[in-house]
Amino acid sequence: MLALLGEFLFSSWVYFRFVKDVTKRRHFSKRKLALTCKLILKVLNIDLEVQGLDKIRAQHPGENFLVVSNHLSYVDVILMETVFPMLFITSVEVKNSFGLGAFVEYGACLFVERRNRNNISGEITEITDALKEGWNVMVFAEATSTNGDTVLPFKKSLFDSAILSGRKVLPLTLVYTEVNGNPIAPEVRDSIFYYGDIEFGTQFLAMLRLKSVKAKLFFLAPLPTDPDRRVLAQKAHDGISTLYHAESPLARRSVLS
Repeated sequence: MLALLGEFLFSSWVYFRFVKDVTKRRHFSKRKLALTCKLILKVLNIDLEVQGLDKIRAQHPGENFLVVSNHLSYVDVILMETVFPMLFITSVEVKNSFGLGAFVEYGACLFVERRNRNNISGEITEITDALKEGWNVMVFAEATSTNGDTVLPFKKSLFDSAILSGRKVLPLTLVYTEVNGNPIAPEVRDSIFYYGDIEFGTQFLAMLRLKSVKAKLFFLAPLPTDPDRRVLAQKAHDGISTLYHAESPLARRSVLS
């Protein structure tokens, strides 16, 4: 596991040192990251079931999207990169954090400053430009990761990029269903989820000790562009949240408790 991560960082550092073109860097990062993530899933024994992707590719050939999903862990990115390469939007805080910062930098992420919204127009412009260039761009619209009990309301501002670029919104629902052969429960979720004040090193070591994890990734029907970002955000949230609560053992347990 550590050897895979180290090789990704070193090869990316070498490539970025000699290649300055942003588009070439992005293509390199997506190819390299997809391969690395597939190997990481094998090492961690994470089984990912994907539903709906073949239908998206068949019905929307050549299209790119503003992709929106619920968010539970940095592991989400590893899962998604194996099946659908995207430019992920993450926070400047993550970029500056120890451990994760280098990976998001070399992973061709786009960065937003969640604590200071003065540059929101510039951030939307950058995302819009990436969409117009043909990239799929992923936003975790809850603007944070959660403990999996529910899907938080979506932040709406970044949906403007879909409107400005004329791209559809593609909702994804990610559900972790099993850990070590049993339905995921509050007692073990902190070994795979990364949220709140959980310390990265502690969580990472706990994840390495897991025997197996199962997850499902659902691709929902793309949403046509709407001039009102509030409508787009709500439609995306409704679809993602409804499916999450139907599929997640944690969400069902939270409703019953």
